[in-house]
Amino acid sequence: MAPTDLPAASEVRIRFQPASPPRILSVAGATEALFGYAAAALRDGHADLLQRIHADDRDVAAALFGAGEPPAECNLRVRHADGRIRCLSGTCRVDGDGRELILADARGLRRAAGEPAMTANFRAMMENTDDFIYFKDRHHVLTGASQTLAALVEGTAHWTDLIGRTDYDIFPEALADRYYVLERQVLAGAPVACEIQAYRTRDGRTGWVDNRKYPIRDAAGAVVGLFGVARDVTAKLATEQALRQEQETLQLILDYAPIGIWLQDGDGRLSFVNKAFCQAMGIPEAHALEVPQYVDRIPESFRRQCLDLANIPAAGPDVSITQQKLAFPDGQVHDLRVIRAVKRGPAGQPAALVGLSLDVTEELKQQYALRESEERLRLALAASKQAWFDVELPSGRVAVSVEYPRMIGYEPEGFQTDLENWFEHIHPDDRETVASAFLACIEHGGPYSVEYRRMARTGTWKWLRSIGKIARWSADGRATRMIGIHADITPLKEHERRLEHIAHYDGLTDLPNRVLLADRLHLAMAQAHRRGQKLAVAYIDLDGFKQINDSYGHAAGDRLLVAVATSMRRTLREGDTLARLGGDEFVAVLIDLPDVAASLPMLGRLLGAASEPVTDGALRLQVSASIGVTFYPQAEEVDADQLLRQADQAMYQSKLAGKNHYHLFDAEQDRSVRGRHESLARIRQGLADGEFTLRFQPKVHLRNGVVVGAEALIRWQHPERGLLLPALFLPLIEAHPLDAELGEWVIDQVLGQIGRWRAIGLDLPVSVNVSAYHLQRPDFVERLRTLLARHPEVPADRLVLEVLESSALVDLAQAARVLDTCREIGVSFALDDFGTGYSSLTYLKRLAVAQIKIDQSFVRDMLDDPEDLAILEGILGLASAFRRLVVAEGVETVEHGIMLLQLGCEIAQGYGIARPMPAADLPAWSADWRPDPIWSATATLAHSSLPLLHAGVEYRAWSQAIEAALKSASAGPPPPDPERGHLGVWLAEALRAGRLAAADVATIRALQKEFQSVAAAITALQAADDHAAGQVRLADLRRCRDDLLARLGDCMQAA
Repeated sequence: MAPTDLPAASEVRIRFQPASPPRILSVAGATEALFGYAAAALRDGHADLLQRIHADDRDVAAALFGAGEPPAECNLRVRHADGRIRCLSGTCRVDGDGRELILADARGLRRAAGEPAMTANFRAMMENTDDFIYFKDRHHVLTGASQTLAALVEGTAHWTDLIGRTDYDIFPEALADRYYVLERQVLAGAPVACEIQAYRTRDGRTGWVDNRKYPIRDAAGAVVGLFGVARDVTAKLATEQALRQEQETLQLILDYAPIGIWLQDGDGRLSFVNKAFCQAMGIPEAHALEVPQYVDRIPESFRRQCLDLANIPAAGPDVSITQQKLAFPDGQVHDLRVIRAVKRGPAGQPAALVGLSLDVTEELKQQYALRESEERLRLALAASKQAWFDVELPSGRVAVSVEYPRMIGYEPEGFQTDLENWFEHIHPDDRETVASAFLACIEHGGPYSVEYRRMARTGTWKWLRSIGKIARWSADGRATRMIGIHADITPLKEHERRLEHIAHYDGLTDLPNRVLLADRLHLAMAQAHRRGQKLAVAYIDLDGFKQINDSYGHAAGDRLLVAVATSMRRTLREGDTLARLGGDEFVAVLIDLPDVAASLPMLGRLLGAASEPVTDGALRLQVSASIGVTFYPQAEEVDADQLLRQADQAMYQSKLAGKNHYHLFDAEQDRSVRGRHESLARIRQGLADGEFTLRFQPKVHLRNGVVVGAEALIRWQHPERGLLLPALFLPLIEAHPLDAELGEWVIDQVLGQIGRWRAIGLDLPVSVNVSAYHLQRPDFVERLRTLLARHPEVPADRLVLEVLESSALVDLAQAARVLDTCREIGVSFALDDFGTGYSSLTYLKRLAVAQIKIDQSFVRDMLDDPEDLAILEGILGLASAFRRLVVAEGVETVEHGIMLLQLGCEIAQGYGIARPMPAADLPAWSADWRPDPIWSATATLAHSSLPLLHAGVEYRAWSQAIEAALKSASAGPPPPDPERGHLGVWLAEALRAGRLAAADVATIRALQKEFQSVAAAITALQAADDHAAGQVRLADLRRCRDDLLARLGDCMQAA
């Protein structure tokens, strides 16, 4: 900002009464420029003046706004609304009982003062100095600066651009704050304020300056400004720091070196000692260089031999090494190796001495211990029959102790070996392992440890364990020597082999045991996958073995087991496995089978081998076998344990079939049984845990709106799968006792709910679905009586039991008796889903049901399916003939309700009325529900008008069929016969009976003909593959259909 760019001198006048906080009376002036706020915001306190003042200037604010005498002039820093700090100059005067504070931007004052006069010398200094030089007025505003300072400020080309700015305009706020603190000291009269400070160059480097600020005084001695010189001391500080670090490092090395070090001058005085020296001598470091102290404290022998310069001959070696013993302060005598280096003067006299004392006590102890250890090692090797070896790697020469040749059957005298000979006598299968371990040790320096077989002199193989390490390296880092020991581990390996056999083989038959069987079965399963073949697992149990064991004793039984095991093993192929699990149970694993049939001959041979007679002395023993077989892989993934369990199950089936048989496991049947068992168990758990709940769907009278009842529908609130519908779990319990348990739970819950509703004034019969299995249980009536007795507040006629018409009632007569008995105690029945089964008329005739429920599939599709409408009309006719109440299910739209009412069916339920809801919601719904006004106005059609209803459905179905055919590019359906169809027959009869005028008949026929004409045109376009044009004509087809249906509706309304 050049001087001409500085803000104009602007001021703000603030009148206030001193207090804490001050009471602002008025604010006027350029508040937006100085503070960034309107005057009203400062006056009303919305912009807190005291909070805007810089924290370091709160002392100035306290003097201004406090009760004492305010300063006449002051400098204040305030934070502008834009977040930046502004430096303000202020004057304050007392005005009656208040004060007036006048604040102005210090930079504006600089503008008013104009550009300072500058001499050519001053400009030359500012532009060429290497230091950072600056001048400021008493308001902290720059009046001059060096070019070096301008070079630090981004966007500043010349040092004169800095004139009129404050530090807050050009530096980060934290730096400006620090500079301001020092400047306040100088402006307050301090002769100098200085500080080593960091600064950042434009290229991001950090430097250091010695920043010194001095006051500028006028002729009267008053401080009118300041000037500063900041000299770059970065290099100086770095040098001092490096020197300090070097000194500290050297001192650290000397202090903590495990060697006593001392320096003596030519007079024998100590000029330096380190910590190790003081600790060895027991001298405090603070007094180590005081002669009276060390003379008395240092042992006389050490002082005389090591410190006395008089003992150094005038001529002789300048460096001497001696061994000394010295009693340390801890009372222990230490061995010291003392090295003295003498610096001589011109005449050869000692001028200075450097002494080093190294404590070698532990080293000597270790040398002695090493000699003892080597002796003990020699004794131990001899006692344990181990042998040491020493290999010269470059030449391959090997030195061994006398134990090694004896270990492999040779005499020590004259025995020689080398690396080549050693490797030649290693077992071929072990050479690669030994060579890899040997080379790894040589290349990487790790330990060498390997077990291998070495040929003995007799030609047999000895198991050896060799352990070694690299003992020497060359200057270029190559291993040159290896040492170690050989140990004969042949007895150990033989013992391990016996233990391994015991762990994996049966002690009696020497067949693989359960552990080895598991390993081989896992391998065989992996191999079957890899080769794409099958394997068989045969579980073998001997029939009649227990009787032989009990009759002839365990010894005879054991001999029989051995003989049978031997016979069965002979029948198997190489690669197959026969294992003994224990007792008289065996398992055979047959591998590489192309199919199941390939295993059958082998199973037959196993049966034959097991049943061969065994001669045991005078006894002739014979058993047979029952074998269960399963195969792998299967449709579902199974593990080895599952295969054994499957084979075991199949074996028991074989025994049940008469023994001396084999039985193949049925995986599909097992999976189905397991799945159902798991599902049944989960449902039973859900019933015990209270996971089942009920929803209730109301039944209503469509015309008058009366709620006549509700149906209870079960749901399963599954904790993982959410709310499940009955179709997902009821089929699983069909014909299972759990079916009856769940049914009784529903009845019990419904009776309790009826009682709770009655208590609040809602009295509705509720229907419950009962399965055929539940209904036909012998104790059904007795259990129902018990449930009713549990709820005496509920009349029995409030409970309606629904039986599916498609249920398989095995004993229809018994079922009829159950229904009769239930009716006697007040419980009525309904025949649910009527029309979907095969015994509708039989059930309707034989069973004492009070209601018939029409299946929702007929109701849902009756609007556009003539056959469903015909079935529905037929069911209603049967119900009327048998005097049964009819309830229609599946009412989803207003149109469904209208057609049912036209047919004479008034009781219905469905989503168009209400979805199943929790019990708590039904009372409010019942109170609020009203039927659709169209339903209330719809009358039952006369029998003579029913053809019109059928005709409407026919034409609606035909229209939909044409649209569907057009979308699927298939042939459309044939049109209804205009004369013989429902509409044609009705028109002829209506005209003949005088119910319809000839003109009206003509109108309907014209609409009928137009509809058929458009339909024929669309069919022709489709046949010509002009589907786009056919789509365009669909709008005409729908219009004709709607016009025709509207006219038929008028006719039905008139009738």
